[in-house]
Amino acid sequence: MEKVILLCKLSGIKKIDKNVSRVYFGNEFCDFLIPGKSEINRLFDITNKPGIKVSIVTPYLNERSLRNAEKLLSHINRNFPDTEIIVNDWGVFHLIKNNLPDLEIVMGRLLTRQKRGFFVKSKDSGVELIRKLRLTKADRSYLKCSVLQNSYMMDFISAAGIKRIGLDNTLQGIDISGYRKFNIDLYYPYAYITTSNYCLTPLLEKGGGLRDKIYKCDKICLRSKVRTIQVLGRNIYLAGNTQFYRNELIKVEDNRINRIITCSL
Repeated sequence: MEKVILLCKLSGIKKIDKNVSRVYFGNEFCDFLIPGKSEINRLFDITNKPGIKVSIVTPYLNERSLRNAEKLLSHINRNFPDTEIIVNDWGVFHLIKNNLPDLEIVMGRLLTRQKRGFFVKSKDSGVELIRKLRLTKADRSYLKCSVLQNSYMMDFISAAGIKRIGLDNTLQGIDISGYRKFNIDLYYPYAYITTSNYCLTPLLEKGGGLRDKIYKCDKICLRSKVRTIQVLGRNIYLAGNTQFYRNELIKVEDNRINRIITCSL
């Protein structure tokens, strides 16, 4: 089992455990946090000395950031070939496949589209925990699956040469029977619920309207404390523009889950 840590700041590398063999560096959820070329150069320089492997994480993109992402990935393709890129946007996927052949794509957890929330709004009873609903066996199986288990998606990503995909450690468990022979990243212990361009962190820190979309960003999330709210007795964590819950119990044992991606908030 390969132990990996997910970081979005270079300062975190100094604190990683000696058993960590790989760093996933970047942000999955915000295109304002795409690292620059100098930061990537410094990353490879720092990690080269202890022999830590590096993968670069890219977020889903708005049009405003597509050019920046293209410049960064071209730089990595040219200077650090064979680097894994964790892809969470289909535009980035096609950019790499069509123009950057020396990079290796890993499908990020945003593209797997698992069923995320542990609570639902029932028509008759309002919001309830999924596990308290009287679900059929078929319902429970459905909640453990993702869009990638569609046979057409499996054929598509297999033909594209993808060998690794990312999954969240969801509370309802994971059915990996439909993932063929893909290697699997399991993100732990924080599973993401939802993310948005309407970033709540600057709203809470500086004030603003709930419908204020973020067009400029001073990266206040990198300086802010994680906020917590309670839903049905469980903590929901707000980090930047994304909400998470914590699940420390891994219910699936399968040798294809061969990377545990430890993510902190």
